[in-house]
Amino acid sequence: MTSPWADRDVLTGSQYRTDANLEARRSIYAFGRPWVDLPGVVLDLARLNGTETVADIGCGNGAYLAELDRRGHRGSVVGIDMSAGMLAAARGAVPGAAVLRGDAGRLPLADACADLTLAPHMLYHVPDPMTAVAELRRVTRSGGCWWS
Repeated sequence: MTSPWADRDVLTGSQYRTDANLEARRSIYAFGRPWVDLPGVVLDLARLNGTETVADIGCGNGAYLAELDRRGHRGSVVGIDMSAGMLAAARGAVPGAAVLRGDAGRLPLADACADLTLAPHMLYHVPDPMTAVAELRRVTRSGGCWWS
């Protein structure tokens, strides 16, 4: 039996049909002291120069895509999520972003296409995390990095 946290139908049809539940979950972090801008911190750690190709796997409502856009990132950026509702929210947050529907266990990307591959807060949603990690490595170029 698949955990409800990794069941595709539960995730796309209920939990992440829209970004309302995601935002409810994220709202608990507003009470943390000191408050941390997680997308900003992660992208600071990546030390991007602004021209890299970035793949955001499980992009949700586009928080990392929006931060890249806010920073004026000029490289190619793609968000991938299995939920059409999340992709609609990501498009709303960053209208110019490229977003694709896809599964972390079979990413619709070419080998070694990304300089930075992000997969924050999502590996607990995949039935086989090791397959997803192998996919993150596959799409990240040699010398690039991936963060989960």
